[in-house]
Amino acid sequence: MKALIFEDKIVEVSAESFPVHNSMEWVDCPTDCKAGEDWNYEKGVCVPISNEVKKERLIKENREHRNALLKESDILMLPDYPKGGTQEIKDYRQALRDWPENNTTIAKLENQVWPKL
Repeated sequence: MKALIFEDKIVEVSAESFPVHNSMEWVDCPTDCKAGEDWNYEKGVCVPISNEVKKERLIKENREHRNALLKESDILMLPDYPKGGTQEIKDYRQALRDWPENNTTIAKLENQVWPKL
């Protein structure tokens, strides 16, 4: 198998190489190599990312999404907003704040189920 490398990232995996721009290069890679975020190109070798790196990436992505959901719901807590600050809204926001302690495995991080209002 061949991996197409662009800016130290695996952008394509193919059984055979084909002509590409000189800013890219083909390198040999393991047969299970995949383009995307599960593999890295480090020091001239295609390697799968570790579970720890994958977990940290997922935590960061999910935390950013959670923070955006909290920010979107800030207006719902204003006293002059219709139904502002109801227990349902408070429970929703608390569930979002509790997210880090309830989602510590890669499986849960990959299949995140977000609270709904």
